[in-house]
Amino acid sequence: LLIDEVLAVGDAAFVAKCKDRIASLRKNGKTLVLVTHDLDAVERWCEDHAQAVRQFRAMVARAQAQTPVAPAMLAQIASMARNLLAR
Repeated sequence: LLIDEVLAVGDAAFVAKCKDRIASLRKNGKTLVLVTHDLDAVERWCEDHAQAVRQFRAMVARAQAQTPVAPAMLAQIASMARNLLAR
């Protein structure tokens, strides 16, 4: 099942129905592909990658605490996140 940003635009009843269906599919061992920019959704639905998202967020927080994040640094962080999620 391929899931895109549809959960971001539906009404509350539709979103609840979708979430129930996703939970059912996951319980039955089905493969889901989640396409999103929402890191919270990755943490909620992708157990294998939740740790990578938490590491990414911690890395960004540390970088921002040390110095204002320059565009080059953001690009490097994004590249590192993609590598973590590709595992």
